[in-house]
Amino acid sequence: MRATFAALLIFLVFSTACSRKPAQTGPPPPEVLVTTVTPRDVPRILERVATLDGFINANINAQVQGYIVSRDYQEGSLVKKGDLLFQIDPRPFEAALAQAKGTLAKDQANQVKADADERRAIDLFNKKVTSDQERDTAIAAAGSTRAKVEEIWSGQVRDHSQPCRRLIRSKPW
Repeated sequence: MRATFAALLIFLVFSTACSRKPAQTGPPPPEVLVTTVTPRDVPRILERVATLDGFINANINAQVQGYIVSRDYQEGSLVKKGDLLFQIDPRPFEAALAQAKGTLAKDQANQVKADADERRAIDLFNKKVTSDQERDTAIAAAGSTRAKVEEIWSGQVRDHSQPCRRLIRSKPW
């Protein structure tokens, strides 16, 4: 039995060692295309990354704050002096104008009262009814209200001399 087992074992070793594995083959050869060369003109195309710069560039800086309602020029077009460039939303300017007019009206009313108090204080001082201090206080109060009205009036004329619809026009170089 031992001999049979040994013979079977030897048979199995030799039978597996003798089995042939298929030969490994490499990849197929590459396919090569052949063509005839014909001379002809070929367009030359160049692609580059670049930044373009205009002949004359203008910086546009805001002088007032607001939302732009419209841009009234074409990009790259020539702009002459006085051409309309932008329109800004007029509502904030109209509100500021109304507030300034209200403040001016209030201070003008205060000025009328201060002028009346000044005249009264001078008249009473001339009649020797009031003191120098009361007269001086009334004169100073009247002068202060006149200055306040003048300040508001000059600011209103300076800031709102143009129409409320803010138009931004080109300026000369």
